[in-house]
Amino acid sequence: MSIIVSWNEPSSNGAPITGYKLYMAEMSQAFNLIYDGSNRYDIKSSTLVNKVKKSLSYHFKVLAINAVGESDFSPILTSFIAIVPNAPQDFKFTQSQASSISLEWKPPLFDGGA
Repeated sequence: MSIIVSWNEPSSNGAPITGYKLYMAEMSQAFNLIYDGSNRYDIKSSTLVNKVKKSLSYHFKVLAINAVGESDFSPILTSFIAIVPNAPQDFKFTQSQASSISLEWKPPLFDGGA
C-alpha cells in the first residue's frame, strides 16, 4: 500500500527554487519531515511505500526553498486509506410473489473506514 504526494512548483519570488521539504502526520499526531529535498528542485513528488496503514488518515504539507530561505507551508492535504468492508450480515430471503422477491440484510460490522 502506498501514497503518492506531488506538488507544483510555486512562484520563486525572484530567486530560483532549490528544493522542497515534505511533512506528514498520521491521524492527529504531530507532523514529521518525511522527505528532505533541500537540494533537489527537480523532484516534485514523493511515494510512501509501506509507511501507511489501512483505515487511517494522513495529512501532508510541503514547503519550497530558495537562496533566501524556506517558504510558508502549503495548505494541508489529507488522504484516507480505506479497505474493503466486511460482508453484510444476516442475508436472507423474506418473501416472494409472482413478480418480486424480497431480501433482507444488516450492514457489515466494519465499513472499511469509508
